[in-house]
Amino acid sequence: LFGAVLTWLFFEGFLVAPAARRAQIWYTVFALAGLYTQYYVGFVLAVHLLTLLALRRGTLRAFFASMAVVALGFAPFVRVALSHVAASGSFVSRATFGHAAHEVANVVFAFVLPHEVDWSGAAKVGGFVVSAALLAGVCVLGRPNLRGNPTAGIVLQWVLCLAVFAVLFGFSGVPVDPMRHLVIMAPSSVLITCVLLSSLTRERTRAIAVTAAVFAVFAAGTLWSSYRPPLAKKGDWQRVAAMLAQADPATPIAIFPAELALPLDVYLSKPVIPIPRAM
Repeated sequence: LFGAVLTWLFFEGFLVAPAARRAQIWYTVFALAGLYTQYYVGFVLAVHLLTLLALRRGTLRAFFASMAVVALGFAPFVRVALSHVAASGSFVSRATFGHAAHEVANVVFAFVLPHEVDWSGAAKVGGFVVSAALLAGVCVLGRPNLRGNPTAGIVLQWVLCLAVFAVLFGFSGVPVDPMRHLVIMAPSSVLITCVLLSSLTRERTRAIAVTAAVFAVFAAGTLWSSYRPPLAKKGDWQRVAAMLAQADPATPIAIFPAELALPLDVYLSKPVIPIPRAM
């Protein structure tokens, strides 16, 4: 929802004419909050700049003013953010640009179509076939038209995001959990589907009903696999260990489930701090 609001504010504040000053102000607020929440939002903001360079250069001055405020507001946290980035180096694997592009496409594809990143073999192929059939059916029956539509800017910034993240992962390495890092692409990926449906010139109501049904089924499956009862998600304790090791490399750090604290205490001279929830 947060990312969707940021994309909508970008559309209302910089892409359409006349641009809404109130949307520009709120875009600044959400952009700053986004950086404090997920550093990868910074790359999305850079893509917004590229989109304006291609489509709406008249709003660049307002966009630069917004980014100046965002940079000033984020400056106190830059040092901490850099330490986080340095500690995350052990959680990426080097890969070719082709592999990086595949991982980005794989994750974004899973956000909007019948596909799970853990599928393999026949299930994976079947997911691609069903998704291709749905997309082709919507395009053939609905005949989408984006010409002269300002929402084309949303499509452009989405495509640029895919390219930027593929290049980024190609240089820095693919994260161990790409889904977590690219979750900021989920809202804009879903928004692309909304743009496609809104541009249909025929069978719009029927296409929306089918799309909503498909979304509901796969969203329910994803939520069930990630948040099974009693609705407790696993903690990212490996990242905590990496942060502590970055500050004091001389002290070895290991993460164990809390129920192992008693036997570990017999063998370790260092204090054992149990994690207050199941892993």
